[in-house]
Amino acid sequence: MSRSLSRFTPFANVGVANTIWDTSFFSRPFSSLGVVGHFEGGTSYRLNRSLSVGASAYSVVPSGDQKIYSRVVNRQSDDLPQPASGTPGQGRGRAFETTAVIVDDAALARDHGFSSWLTIYPSSTVYLQTGYHRSVPYSLNSFFFGVGLQLDSVYKRITRP
Repeated sequence: MSRSLSRFTPFANVGVANTIWDTSFFSRPFSSLGVVGHFEGGTSYRLNRSLSVGASAYSVVPSGDQKIYSRVVNRQSDDLPQPASGTPGQGRGRAFETTAVIVDDAALARDHGFSSWLTIYPSSTVYLQTGYHRSVPYSLNSFFFGVGLQLDSVYKRITRP
């Protein structure tokens, strides 16, 4: 949900799912299975007609048992899920880097972080975006670049009489 207020466009995203979501800014090195709540809020600020900046913060709040599937460790066909090492809720950090499948309590999938970005609008239908994303508990940093299409502008051009 978003609503423009002058040059600011604040937004909020809230949801419940059975997995941690990837965003256009960040693809996690693992996927999950288990109930999680997703919360994100932020704003973009239009500097001028062709340039804007933005920032957001997010939190992933899991509930109940979680299963993590590593995207960086190959899973053998005979692998059984392994319990996370360490005390429940402590010291598991980046276990997805050493174990293909991990099962443990909700703390296994808890995450929070932030993103910031710069968007350039070379035309009314195309935009270029670059930025930075940080996952704090996993110490994961991502720099990103993308090209986007503003479908509302395309639709308006097609439907004009």
